[in-house]
Amino acid sequence: MKCSSCFGAFPKEQVKVVETSNYCTTCYQKLFAPTRKKVSEKLVEKIEKSESQKIKTPRNGRVEYILNYFLSWCILPIFMAIAIPSSSSLSLVSNSGVTGYKVASNLSFSPSFLWLIPVLLSALYTSARVQDLEWKNKLSFLLWLPGINFILFFIPGTNGKNKYGLQPAKQTKFKVLLAIILAVVMMLVVGSFISLIVYAGLNVT
Repeated sequence: MKCSSCFGAFPKEQVKVVETSNYCTTCYQKLFAPTRKKVSEKLVEKIEKSESQKIKTPRNGRVEYILNYFLSWCILPIFMAIAIPSSSSLSLVSNSGVTGYKVASNLSFSPSFLWLIPVLLSALYTSARVQDLEWKNKLSFLLWLPGINFILFFIPGTNGKNKYGLQPAKQTKFKVLLAIILAVVMMLVVGSFISLIVYAGLNVT
């Protein structure tokens, strides 16, 4: 069979038929093979992808939300409690003055206005998580509460861009594992705390 491009004669099995034309294997690959991208085009695409990942999104994924929540309710209060003396009016904790190994059992929370910092941070992070789910922002005022907010630990956000912004960047495996561990720890701690309150309430005489 004759090739419609190079006009050479080839066996039937070496000829590709495209509509009403015949092409040998070599001509067919030249004419119909997918075009390869130039090095410059690949470089431009790589730069565009890199730049798009740098764009800050107001949305918070599950992993980022858990890490930020742990930071605002655990790390930050501990840091402030260490940095501010318990005798100060700004202290987050107070104690009865007992020293030694009994100090920890005599610590209690103080009504310091600095507790507003974790509250505001957690409300901010919850708002970002709600936006990732593409829910109404009004729900943030309810879902930031410890215990209730656990629902935000499990529900995946919307794929791709939503009305609030771009999808959060994918987290590393280390951060994912750390978030899982911290989520379990926080759920156990809050669950135990609630159980103690319920138990104490039922045993009030």
